[in-house]
Amino acid sequence: MKFPRNFKFSHQVWLMLLLFAGAVGGTLLRLALMRLAQTPGHADSAFYYTVAKNIVAGRGLVLDYVFNYLDGLPPIPHYSSDFWHPLASYLLAIPMKVLGVSVFNATLSSLAAGILIAVVAFYAGRAYGQSIEFGILTALLTYFAPAQIYMSTTTDANIFFGLFGVLALYFTMRAFEKPGYFLLAGVFTGLSHLTRQDGLLLLATVLASILIARLPFKHRIRLGAAVVLIHALVLSPLLFKNYTIFGAPFPSGPSRTMYLTAYEDFYAYGKTFSLKTYYGELGLRGIYKDKLDAAHDNLALTISFLNRVVAIALVISLLDWILLRRDRKKLQQLSPALFYSLIVYFFYALIASYSRGSTIKSLGSLLPFFYIIILDFAFARLKRRWLIYPLLVAACIYLGYSGYQRMVTSHTHYNQVYAQLRAVQQVISSDAERRNVPPGQIVVMSRDPWEFYEATGLTAVMIPNNDLETILQVAGHYRVQYMILPAPRADLHKIYNQKVEDPRLQHIKTLDQAVDLKIFRLNLETPTP
Repeated sequence: MKFPRNFKFSHQVWLMLLLFAGAVGGTLLRLALMRLAQTPGHADSAFYYTVAKNIVAGRGLVLDYVFNYLDGLPPIPHYSSDFWHPLASYLLAIPMKVLGVSVFNATLSSLAAGILIAVVAFYAGRAYGQSIEFGILTALLTYFAPAQIYMSTTTDANIFFGLFGVLALYFTMRAFEKPGYFLLAGVFTGLSHLTRQDGLLLLATVLASILIARLPFKHRIRLGAAVVLIHALVLSPLLFKNYTIFGAPFPSGPSRTMYLTAYEDFYAYGKTFSLKTYYGELGLRGIYKDKLDAAHDNLALTISFLNRVVAIALVISLLDWILLRRDRKKLQQLSPALFYSLIVYFFYALIASYSRGSTIKSLGSLLPFFYIIILDFAFARLKRRWLIYPLLVAACIYLGYSGYQRMVTSHTHYNQVYAQLRAVQQVISSDAERRNVPPGQIVVMSRDPWEFYEATGLTAVMIPNNDLETILQVAGHYRVQYMILPAPRADLHKIYNQKVEDPRLQHIKTLDQAVDLKIFRLNLETPTP
C-alpha cells in the first residue's frame, strides 16, 4: 500500500493503527453477538437458515412448512423459492457444510460478507476522495454502522444483497471513466437478484447510469443491452428452475402483492389481488392516502436504519454538496447511489407500498456512499483536519455501541421466544403421544411458522387471513391437529379470549409468558356449532 509523498510518517502510523483497531474491534464485537444468538431469530432469518440446512442435508431448495397461499395450497415439502430467492441460503450453507450445522457457523458467511462490504467501501472512498486516507475512513464508518452490525450477525439475506449491491454501485461509479465496468456491474445486479427481488431495482439503476454516461448513443444502447443480457444469464439458473416448477420464469404470487390493501392479506387463501380489487377497496382517495402513509413510513424507517445522528449529518452534507459546492465530477460519481436511493424509496412508496419494512432491506448497498458524502463534507468544511480523527473514533464507538445494543436486545428476545415455542412443542408432543399420533404426523397451524418450525422441527402451516370456515378448510387440507394463538385473525379473537367456544377448537393449555400462547387441539370431524 503506497501513501502520497506529502504524508508524514506519524500520519501513516496513526492511520494504520486506526484501521487495525477498527478491523479487530468491529470483528470481535460481531463474534460476541454471534455467540449470543442461540437461534436464527426473526422469520426471514429463520427461513434462509432452514433452507440452508436442507441444502447441507442434500435435500435442496425445499421447505417443510407453508407460510403463504399466493399460488394456492402448496404441498409439504415444497419448493422454497416460491417467494424468496435462494442464493443467500446457498452462501449460508457453505460454512455449515465444512464446519457443521449451527447458527454460529451459518453466520460466518454473513460476517464475511460484512467484511467484504467494508473492503469495497474502502475502494469506493479511495476512488471518490483520491486518497487512501479517505478510503480507510469510509471503510471504518461503514463497518461500524449499526445496520451493518445487525445484518452481518444474522442469517438473513440482507447482508449478501448489500454486498452484491455495493459492488454493482461501485463498478457503475467507476464505469463513467472506464465503461467496461458497466458489464461487471451487470454481473452483480444479477447476483443481487438471485438474493432478493430488488435486484431489478439495481439493474434499473445501472441502466439509468448508462443513459447519462458521456458516450455515443449507439454505444450506450449496446452497453445497456449487454448489461441486461449479463443480468439475465446470471439469473438464468433460477429462471430455469422456476420454469420447471411453475411453467413460468417467476411465480405469479409475488407480483400480485403490490395490490394488497392490508399486510395480513399476504397470508390470505383464495383472495384475488388485482388493480381492480385495489381500486375497488380503497378508491382514489384511499389510494392517495395509502401511498402518502407509505412514503412517510419509509422515510421514518430510513432514518431509523441510518441512526438519527447519521441521518441529520447526511442531510446537511447533501445540501452543502448539492447547493453550495456543485462539483459535477463528484455528482456524476455518486449519481448511481443517488439514482438507487430514489428508485428504492419511490418503488416502496408508490408501487409495493404494502411492504413498509422492505425499504431498509435494500439500503445496505448505499451505506458506504452515504458515509462518503458525510466525509466529503467534513474534509471540505473542517478547517482543522486533525479533528476528523477524534470525531471518527467517537462516531465508530457510538455507532458500534448502538448496533451492539440493538442486537443484544434482538437475540435475547428471540432466545426467549424459541424457548417458549419449545415448551409448546412439549405440550403438543405429550398430547399427541396420549392420542397415539406419531411425531412425524403432527401438523401445527401458527402465525409464525418460520420460527415455530425452526424451534420445534414440527410441520407448520400459516393460519390464513380468512374467516373461520376457510381457516378450518385449509387446516383440513393439511390435516392440522393443533393451532397456536394469538394471531391477527378476526374470527379467532373471541376464541383466543375464550369468549366464544367452538367444539372444533379445544383449548388444552395456556403458556403464560410475555405473550400468552394458547394451544388448541383441532377436532375437524366435530359438527359445526
